[in-house]
Amino acid sequence: MGKKIAAVIIVMVVCAVGVVLWSLAGKEKNQSGEKVPSALGTTKQEWKEEEIAPDKLIIFGTYEQDGNEDNGKEPLEWIILDKHDDKMLVITRYIIDSHRYNIREDTTWETSEMREWLNGEVLEETFTEEERERILSSELENPDNPDSLVEGGNATIDYIFLLSTEEVIEYFEKPSDAKAYKTAYVVDKMVFINDENQEKLDNGEKLAAGWTLRTPGLDSMHVSGAYSYGSLLNTSGNEVSNNSNNIRPAMWITIE
Repeated sequence: MGKKIAAVIIVMVVCAVGVVLWSLAGKEKNQSGEKVPSALGTTKQEWKEEEIAPDKLIIFGTYEQDGNEDNGKEPLEWIILDKHDDKMLVITRYIIDSHRYNIREDTTWETSEMREWLNGEVLEETFTEEERERILSSELENPDNPDSLVEGGNATIDYIFLLSTEEVIEYFEKPSDAKAYKTAYVVDKMVFINDENQEKLDNGEKLAAGWTLRTPGLDSMHVSGAYSYGSLLNTSGNEVSNNSNNIRPAMWITIE
């Protein structure tokens, strides 16, 4: 009788473990419904070329994210969007800051405060000297708005940039792929939080939001965005002078 009871207990334990493992294996989203990239890349500064592939994560640079500046900056996660030879295109996993694109005037990416800020302060303060040596200068075409036909301006050469509407279409198949969440630091900068979002925060969830592109919007005083109200693109955009324009920087970096 004792052996039978022991055998039943063992079977029950094995089944319970199996259920837990099955449950974990099936999780593709976290509590906030965030789509988690397929695999976490190396945290070292030397990446093996065979490990580099779209949708994987790397860690590169540091940025304030948890809203507690006393404990220093946190390691910055990037999603790999593309790979060509010995370089890769990456974008931050999260919305890491909010910042105005420019003062309220006719603006292109070339003339924007945003471009100056990303390639000045952000470049210098987010990466070490060794990391900056791996960030490539990229010649960017700045396309016109696909709907309003507002001109995107001259081509530019930048280290850090925002994606264009064309690049969003190229690298994100559907709106859910472009969905991104604000860090605690960005949430703390919000001037107003409605009841629905406050409830999410109280439940430990993250806040998803649209993010800013470098393509102009409905006119030259607006800038387009990605992931807005269930659509992949918001080509009307936000005012350039809006201090709450959400930022996901992108850049090309060397693999070796």
